Amino acid sequence: MMRKTINLLSGLALVTSLFILNGNFARADSPTPAYNNIPNSIPGNVPSQGFECCSTKEIGDHIRLGETQRKAASATILMSNWAAGVTYPVLLAANPNGYTHAITLNIYQVGTPPNVGAKIASVTQNFLVPWLPQNDPTCPFQQGTVRKWRAPDGNCYNGIAFPITFNLTGIALPDEFIFGVAYNSHHHGYTPVGAAGPYDSLNVGTSDISPIVGTDIEPDAVYWNTTHGPFYADGGAAGVGVFRRDTGWTGYAIAATFNVLVPPPPPPPP
Repeated sequence: MMRKTINLLSGLALVTSLFILNGNFARADSPTPAYNNIPNSIPGNVPSQGFECCSTKEIGDHIRLGETQRKAASATILMSNWAAGVTYPVLLAANPNGYTHAITLNIYQVGTPPNVGAKIASVTQNFLVPWLPQNDPTCPFQQGTVRKWRAPDGNCYNGIAFPITFNLTGIALPDEFIFGVAYNSHHHGYTPVGAAGPYDSLNVGTSDISPIVGTDIEPDAVYWNTTHGPFYADGGAAGVGVFRRDTGWTGYAIAATFNVLVPPPPPPPP
């Protein structure tokens, strides 16, 4: 028993020594934004790009990170949902807070400008998509549309903006890359669901602010994969159903934050 006690105490001392340095507890690397164009105060909704409505498979942007560290921590994408739970009573009964849908974040190298290079990483996670809040009868009604909801900011909206966060731990990011957001809807996405659902009203949010940190390489352009040629600025001349550069997006950059792990400052001398 004494030997076991000594071994236990020795183990505790070893663990303690790993966490204490010069009298201070060692600190883990801190997630820090290296690119961010999501407003600090997210409004009730934002302009957004739909998948089902616009024959979309993937949409993203070309960015440069602003931090010196490149070990990824996470990425947040601002989304927008226009689906009300009352329209899907079975799903609403299963979860009054929202429905779950798989969404993918792809990260690519930058090829010969303006082409997309090789894929660096791809992360798919299931996210809870919040239902559109209850209609507010005091919001103006537009013929042919559902009545809007009133957000805490006092304004009325047709959809609700919400963030989703991907775990990118273990991924090394280059200084500059192209990212894309992809998911499936009834008829669109890389693997269409084949049935109508609330995901047909799910969109990727945009931002009209310059990045707080990092650089949007070309503010007038995003990267888009749509199978409908006329949606592209060039009418589809450079190809359809291809994830490629598209212009005419000034004021509508894809809203995203990429966090990297930054080591803590060294401890003070003893």
